[in-house]
Amino acid sequence: MDIADQILDTLVGLEQVGIQVAWRTSAPHYTGSERDSNMTGETGFDLAGMKEWEPGDRLDTRTTGRTGWRTRYTRVYEQPRELTVYAIVEDSQSVQYGMVNQTKKQLAAKLMASVLLNATALNDLSGYAVWSGEHLQRFRKPAPAGHTLYAALSFYLDSERENDELQPSEISGLGQALTRLPADRRCLVFVISDCLAWSESDRDALDQAASQHDIVFLVVGDLRERELPDEGFGFRDIEDIQTGKKVSVFLSAEARRRWQEDFDRRREEMRKRLENFGISMEEFFTDQTVDELNEKIVPVLAGQRST
Repeated sequence: MDIADQILDTLVGLEQVGIQVAWRTSAPHYTGSERDSNMTGETGFDLAGMKEWEPGDRLDTRTTGRTGWRTRYTRVYEQPRELTVYAIVEDSQSVQYGMVNQTKKQLAAKLMASVLLNATALNDLSGYAVWSGEHLQRFRKPAPAGHTLYAALSFYLDSERENDELQPSEISGLGQALTRLPADRRCLVFVISDCLAWSESDRDALDQAASQHDIVFLVVGDLRERELPDEGFGFRDIEDIQTGKKVSVFLSAEARRRWQEDFDRRREEMRKRLENFGISMEEFFTDQTVDELNEKIVPVLAGQRST
């Protein structure tokens, strides 16, 4: 299957509803988004109307004077705004894994596609980054989302691509991507990863980035990472996703219970670490259908955050 077919296959069934945020967007240069934000003061483009003055507003003396200064008014302008969305996606060896329905990389591609596709709904800006371990393989600055979508998927899905940056850094590829986010605006950042490897530099970069940007983790996993096979008894070889080494597991009801409890414990610890930075997290698994993926991702795109 060539790249064009892979992209079409990735996009099939994804819902496009647009992305919403509770905070005011602040891209410094307007480039055509359909998102509007009501602003007070003489900073907008079109006069939307008048409202009663509140402390901090700029007083409109002419309209206020007409009332004999009994009621104070300020002008309300409607200023077109646009959101800047980033998809930062992992492409390490561990995301190649998948034993149920699809690989984690295929799932990650669908999530990246969903984010960027929905950024196109209101003509917002979007950028993307791809990393693996210590390598930041590509980082692209914000551009109209319609241009970003195909370029990002083409790069991510191409197994024979040429990466932009090959030299490892003192910090991880994820940390490098986070430090390159625009400093002149607040961005909505989706980090798509299986989160199997963490470093101290990752935590520092997340702490710094979350102080300026709205960050959401979309964590991908395979069902076999959480659950051992239901059938069978006795020893079974299980491949360690991070190292590629095989470990022998004794299949029993007790082993299955402990395996799942250990996975859930590690995910809960990760969720709490992210919450400490003010970052929300949603989980996705390779056995989920595209309808089930939409059911989970659409509320996130609509601004809902797990707590």
